[in-house]
Amino acid sequence: MNPLLIIAIVVIFLLILVLVPSKQTRHLNSIFKKPIQKLSPALEGQYARVQGKVIAFRTHHSPIFKQAAIIHETTFFTLNSREQRDPDWHSKEHNWKLEQSEKIKNDFLVENNGWYALIRTDSSFEFLSRNINDINQYDIGVISSLNQGDIKFEKIESNLKEFMSMFYSKLAIKVLFDTHILRAKETYLLDGEFVSVVGICKLEAVDKHPSIKKHLHPDTKKILVIGSCKEPLYITDNMKILFG
Repeated sequence: MNPLLIIAIVVIFLLILVLVPSKQTRHLNSIFKKPIQKLSPALEGQYARVQGKVIAFRTHHSPIFKQAAIIHETTFFTLNSREQRDPDWHSKEHNWKLEQSEKIKNDFLVENNGWYALIRTDSSFEFLSRNINDINQYDIGVISSLNQGDIKFEKIESNLKEFMSMFYSKLAIKVLFDTHILRAKETYLLDGEFVSVVGICKLEAVDKHPSIKKHLHPDTKKILVIGSCKEPLYITDNMKILFG
């Protein structure tokens, strides 16, 4: 085959990979295609999309990296056994097998233009990609948007074992450490970040929510509550969705 033709085919293939949105990206775009609306009493009863700055009134520390977060998802993986310990090889996402995961969610506030929304996360679906800690025993250092510099896997090893103890016996954990290459990953929603939210809005008196009053402007009497057990709620910190 003509070498120029081969080069052209490769270039076209790479362009397709770059320019054609992935299935997940298309799904995300379809959810957040609704126009952004300002937080106001006019949203009462509407299925709306709003954006604003996150205000935390309750957080938890994640089990492995001990990051204080409103929402955190902790996962650990094992390396595909077919891969060899080649010092010049770097792992890709498809090389890792998901073993276990846990997600902890708290309600939070969103503020925009002096109005507030209380985001109920009972029935929420999160698409979070901005704040991640991701480390494994194979690749050097940590892929992270939160930590400065490299972190050695040994630093989080005891925390990972404690997390794994929720799912496995001590013997099973030892076997996993002895026979597999492990990876730990945490994704977070943090105080002060910006999010886009799609859900059903309901206007309620602030007095119904005494735990959040100290986080609001003293003159605030009404607040939008977004999210219910009957309807899904969608949350993302994706920068292209927020500001694209």
